[in-house]
Amino acid sequence: MAFDLEFEHEPLPLFLGSYPLDFGVQVICVLHGIGCLFFIAAASSVVSTTVLGFELLPELQVALAAWHLLGVSLIAAALVATVRRQAQPLQAYFYYLTATTLAFIALAVRIYMMGSSCEIVTQSKLSQRVGLSWTCGLVSAAWDLCALCVLAFVAYACWTVRNFKEELLQREGSRLLLERAAVHDEKLRRKLAEEDGGRSAAPRSADPTTWAVPQPGMQPPWGSVHIRSAAAT
Repeated sequence: MAFDLEFEHEPLPLFLGSYPLDFGVQVICVLHGIGCLFFIAAASSVVSTTVLGFELLPELQVALAAWHLLGVSLIAAALVATVRRQAQPLQAYFYYLTATTLAFIALAVRIYMMGSSCEIVTQSKLSQRVGLSWTCGLVSAAWDLCALCVLAFVAYACWTVRNFKEELLQREGSRLLLERAAVHDEKLRRKLAEEDGGRSAAPRSADPTTWAVPQPGMQPPWGSVHIRSAAAT
């Protein structure tokens, strides 16, 4: 089917205005996979650790590692889906990425609240010399800026994966519609041919002036039948 082939080879929307959308999703998957591997490697089931004033118990670290281990499997499926143009693995990865983004939003709000109360900064000789308020403001602003940058990147990643997933779903739906339309047209042709019976096979009139008149029933494709002509007297 010519229209189907043309539709399959249509260019994808652009990522960052310059690269194909599938390449952008692959870059997002690779970066996300590196982050997941870092969390899995840094998790400990024995020793607690403290990050930004948060005490991460071994149980919480194991839970985070399990969550990111699930992410590794979904990322691998999404990478394969970008090559094979499959929408279902990308949809599962989009849901996972959305849940991770919501959790990061909660963490960013917590970082902002901690910066407002100066919980991030600890007492040191530098803070005693220049003042705790100046050190607190500088460190809090740096953490807030980093959190906003990461949040913007993660939100754009979610939007990119969603757009690619919707593009593939639309193409799959259009392909299915074309296949059903072809089957329906074939059934309709057979039904009309059966209803027409033997009328299409009736002998032509001997009068040459009627040779160009269409006969009852299904008509041949345009240009496939040579129309005979005769000199009318």
